[in-house]
Amino acid sequence: MFWALTVLSALVLLALVHGVYRILARFESVRKVVISYHILAVLVLVLVFALSVMDWAVEKGWIEGVPALLRNETFLKILIGMIVFFAVLVVLRLVDLVLVDYLLGKRLGVHISVIARHIAIVILLAVAIVMVLGAFEVPITPLLATSAIGTAIIGLALQDVLGNVIAGVALQAERPFAVGDWVEIGEIMGRVVEMNWRATKLATLDDDYVILPNSTVARNRIRNFAAPRLNEARHLYVGVEYGQPPGKVKSVLMEAVQGADGVLSRPTPKVWVVEYGDFAIKYEIKFWLDRFADHQIIQDNVMTRIWYLFRRNDITIPFPIRNVFHYRLRQGFVADVLQPGSDEVTAILQSVQRLQPLSREELSALSYRLTVALYTADEVLVREDEPGASFLIIASGKVSVRVDGAEVATLTDRDHFGEMSLLTGEPRNATVVALAETRVLIIDRDCFESIIKANPAVADALSKELERIHAENLAKLQAKGVADPGAKPQTAGTLLKLVRRFFGLKA
Repeated sequence: MFWALTVLSALVLLALVHGVYRILARFESVRKVVISYHILAVLVLVLVFALSVMDWAVEKGWIEGVPALLRNETFLKILIGMIVFFAVLVVLRLVDLVLVDYLLGKRLGVHISVIARHIAIVILLAVAIVMVLGAFEVPITPLLATSAIGTAIIGLALQDVLGNVIAGVALQAERPFAVGDWVEIGEIMGRVVEMNWRATKLATLDDDYVILPNSTVARNRIRNFAAPRLNEARHLYVGVEYGQPPGKVKSVLMEAVQGADGVLSRPTPKVWVVEYGDFAIKYEIKFWLDRFADHQIIQDNVMTRIWYLFRRNDITIPFPIRNVFHYRLRQGFVADVLQPGSDEVTAILQSVQRLQPLSREELSALSYRLTVALYTADEVLVREDEPGASFLIIASGKVSVRVDGAEVATLTDRDHFGEMSLLTGEPRNATVVALAETRVLIIDRDCFESIIKANPAVADALSKELERIHAENLAKLQAKGVADPGAKPQTAGTLLKLVRRFFGLKA
């Protein structure tokens, strides 16, 4: 009767575990249970076979013909003990996966370390072993004495492994980092993927795995980029020629940093003069980000913006200089492809319909006064609702025109925008963003004021052109659903009054 109940209990337990296993088999993490489950299944089958043979032999009166091993009570006890051990192991691992890994970890966001989970499983297994031994009336004291000797032998043979285990426990107690944190251990930087008894696994920026023994982790300096908060400060250094005032340079650097994608507005970026070097004034830039995995991309964005803003403001990053040959460096990095006053600039101005009211002499004079500026991709040339007093002509490149965040047009070579702001001082009615490296001619109020005051008739002609432009732009915006359908375009008379007022002309 005892054996029948044992077999029945084992089969019921096996069926229950198998059912749960089949339900959870679609989860990848359940693979951890597969080996223990298969061992348990084999042991149960062996026990069922042994007891079935014995029952059949007793029924036939052939008990003496059954192999001695199957008739040995100690063998059967060991077999049952192993079944109980692996059954408890499978159940504990399933509980670990369902309760700790899924419910607590994925649903509630409460993460328990792998080492702590393993320690709990080992303790519960030890309790199960003691209970099985007690049920079979096996004396535990001799086993403890024997295990002490075995522990000493194993400890000497596995000093390094035990060192890693102890270091792992210490790291779990101190918790210098958690899974998901970006850390630097010694000279290795990566994101913590896993911590177990033996080692810590990092995923590097090069998409490689680095496995560090816990003893190595404990001996090295650990830098956690996610603690005490996710914000991470970055430092950049740039040298600028001595001829530029530090106030101007710091203002340009702040503009470059604050407009870069990924840079936090709080804490506010900082810029300092840190050194007067042999050939340049050295500046330090400090900014914060909260996406450490993208820190190289964000840093590249900042440095790229610095180059373009320096270019537009005639700020030079000098080459190392030695006092052997003396020569003057031109303002800027290299000769511009497009220079103010050049024939090419004049030709571009002559091709712009908005400037047709100007004479050739006025266009030639204007070509010397304008500014040539270079923008990189994703830079904002003008921003919606911000004040402006300049007219921009695209010499080369491509830009996106956006109203309320929606793209309403793309402009390329010889296209232009900003005439309303130039002639009336109205705020920008759209945001313009470079889609590729873009070179523009910038005509501002100061460039245009002398021409319009010398020839007031130009204001009348431009007002009529503005009326047509305003009507065309309003119709396009209304068609795209980003302007009031009932809005009416301004008349030439109204626009002329605005132009005269803006430039201080008499009526």
